Order: sequence, then C-alpha cells, then structure tokens
Amino acid sequence: MIHKWLGIMGLLLVAISFTVAAQTEPIITYTSDNVDWQMSAENDYIGDARNPVIFLNVAADDDGHIYVANFSSVLIFDAETGELQDAILDDTGTVIQYDDVAPAGEGGVWVADSKTFTVYLLDPEGSILQSIAADTTNRPTTDMRPNELEVGPDGNVYVMYSSANTEMQVFTPEGEFVRSFTMGDRTLSSGLIDFAFGPDGNLYIAGAGTIRVLDSEGNIVVENFAQDFLQERLMNVHGVAVDAEGHVYIGGNSTAEDGSLVAAVYKYDAEGQVLAQFGKAQQRMDWGSEFNSEELSFTVSLAVLPEGQLIISDANGGYSQLLMVDLTE
Repeated sequence: MIHKWLGIMGLLLVAISFTVAAQTEPIITYTSDNVDWQMSAENDYIGDARNPVIFLNVAADDDGHIYVANFSSVLIFDAETGELQDAILDDTGTVIQYDDVAPAGEGGVWVADSKTFTVYLLDPEGSILQSIAADTTNRPTTDMRPNELEVGPDGNVYVMYSSANTEMQVFTPEGEFVRSFTMGDRTLSSGLIDFAFGPDGNLYIAGAGTIRVLDSEGNIVVENFAQDFLQERLMNVHGVAVDAEGHVYIGGNSTAEDGSLVAAVYKYDAEGQVLAQFGKAQQRMDWGSEFNSEELSFTVSLAVLPEGQLIISDANGGYSQLLMVDLTE
C-alpha cells in the first residue's frame, strides 16, 4: 500500500492514464458559491511542525473542530472560519510521522505512525497516553505499518495496515486486541486507501477504483458500491466520508478524452445513486501550480462536520489545500 504523503504524483499519473466515457450529469452541481472557506499552502517539510507542512488525512469531531494529520503534527482548525487554532505534537519525538488522525474526545487524538509501526493516543498537550502495536501473532516477521484509523461506533479503534490484502485490526481504547480481518482481495491495496463508518456501523472502504462496504466484523455487505458510476468514468477513487443521514462522499480523478483532468467529489445516497458533485468536471491544470477557486486536483481525504458540511484535503504537486463545502442546500 502507498502512504498518502508519498506517491501522489505517481498515482495521479495512473489516474490520468484512464479515459472518461460518456458523462452523466449529476442532479446538483455545487460551485464556488458553496465554498465557505478555502486555504492553500505550499508544502514545507522542514518548516515548523505546528504550521502547515502538508495536509494529509482529515477528521472532524462533534464540536466542529477539524483535525489534520500534518506529517509532523496534528493541526486543529476552526470549522466556522478555517483558521488554524492549535497543533498537537509529541515533543519527545516518540511519534515520528502523523499519517492519520481520529478524535478521541476531550481534545485528545489517536494518530497512526507508520514509521514506528504504532498507534498512539495523545492528549491535547501532545503527551502519550496510550500506544498500540499491531498484533503479529500470525505474522511474526512482518512489519505492520498503520496508515489509517477511525474510532468506531462501538468505541473501539479500527486500524488499517499495509499488507497484501490491506488488513484491519480492532483494539479496545486500552489497547487490547479484539479481532482482525482483510478487505477481501488485493484490489483495495493497490492505491491510496481510506475508510469511514456509516451511521449503521458499516465500514466504507475506498481504494483503487472500488468502494466496498463491510460490517464491523469484516463481512462484505456491498461488493462494489456505486460501481456503474465509477466504471463509467474509469475513476481512481481516494477519500471517502459518510454523513449522519447515510450520504456517501467519494473523491476521484480520471482524464477526459481531451486530456483535461477530471477531479471532483461526488455525493451519493445510501443505495449508490449519485446526487451531486463538487469540482470542475472538465478542467485544465498544471500539476504543481497554486490552486484556483473551485479547483480540485487530487483528493487525499474527506470528513463531514455534524451539520453536514464537507471538509476536503487536496494535493497538487508542492501545494496542499483545505476547504469546506456546503453540500446540504
């Protein structure tokens, strides 16, 4: 599996090797009028970790705070204004790389660190309260790199690891191993992987050109969610979120016949019918240039706020952007 902070350029090249078939207009097309705020920053890997370095995975809590895995820290943004409020950083250096983040309540966060092969619980000051290593009982010689994590409706921590079939392991908040399962085949380990819980407790897994729905035990509920729509566009998907009403948001890229990049986020109902899109469906973009208004390039991660607004983390060469779009109107 490929980390979100590496290989984005390579995956984009894979995405743009596809050709889009006949276009089907979504019911609603959202524009820059629906963008509440948008910010762009040049990636700065040697800068201050408490400032934007690179926007990776995003998450949101019930209080409307936005958490961004920032490679070197966790950034906290105000949802109403988009302003950077704070950063959570382990000053001891135990946590090396912040690949993903999930709110843990009371201002704390869970973070996945693929460099130390460990998941950590940090308090708001960055102190480590808990560390969880992968269960390697069945793989004693395998390095299990945590890349994605979420706190499930049951309160357990679900951690996705790099492996041939992309393995999920489940732990109690105290670090006790509960169970593990795979995504079912290698298809879902061939690109950027993301997952989110729906209001029914099912997991929506995004990888390569597939969205798969599993229950919390790892049983397949839907083999290929919205597959007709995705196949029509031969779309490489990355970034998935589900709101409280069961709407599913999927980010994706492909290329039209004229060579222009198709970069958009699509909104579906629970049955997989497309309802809307945000992002220009046919746009010219120079990879590595600054973002323009309403422009998406390569969606890295999605999150939904309690009132339904969508948070998008997006990459474009040496730039990252974070924006909030209201798709509820």
